[in-house]
Amino acid sequence: METELSPTAYVVLGMLGLGAKTGYDIKGIVDRSTRFFWAASYGQIYPELRRLEEAGLVTGKQAPTGGRKRKVYELTPKGRRALAEWAAAPPRMPELRDENLLKLFFADLLPREQALEQLRMRRYGHEQFLAFLRAPSVRSVLRGGSPRFLRELFGPVAEFYVGWKLGSLVTGIVLATVLALGLEWYERRHGRRGALALISAAFVVVQALVGLVADSAVVYLAQPVLVSAIWGIANSSRPPSDAR
Repeated sequence: METELSPTAYVVLGMLGLGAKTGYDIKGIVDRSTRFFWAASYGQIYPELRRLEEAGLVTGKQAPTGGRKRKVYELTPKGRRALAEWAAAPPRMPELRDENLLKLFFADLLPREQALEQLRMRRYGHEQFLAFLRAPSVRSVLRGGSPRFLRELFGPVAEFYVGWKLGSLVTGIVLATVLALGLEWYERRHGRRGALALISAAFVVVQALVGLVADSAVVYLAQPVLVSAIWGIANSSRPPSDAR
């Protein structure tokens, strides 16, 4: 007889499928993602992990770090099949639980001002949630928020690292600069707008000169990170345009 799984059990299976290893990992991912529509507490996650292990859907092994007990889990083939079958099945009718809406439903029992206060609190809650969603994250600032010409520096940075380790700081900077300028020339030849290519090339040259003058790999590598951070914060703080 197949074990009937709870929705939280599938959350646990899904997070393990995404790469989580421990109950702590699962809770961290849930708090940054599914908690906005399906929360899960430690009091739910760890019992589900035990049940899933007993059902043969996950395997766990002790992997202590330092003096702390730690158990890591991974999906079994049976667990992967169960997760895939659940993900492909039609969803159940969603069940919404919202205490504020429940109080608004019974607002006729309250004096008018208290009923209006419930509406004001709901509006404030939505404003706080919207501010949270708009807040820049480390990933959006340093990666997603970066201008294109900075994201394209990963190749030259790798070239710099190889030249630096095998030769010298100057060798690394020269190799990275030559590669970056070559890539910009190639893109300009294939239709990229001239202004963008010029900005990219100028940044590469300035980055190289500053790194050489400072005689520091840290200074050389820090420049795109700083510019990316400034760019990302500026874009993240910009209010989105209204949909028409």
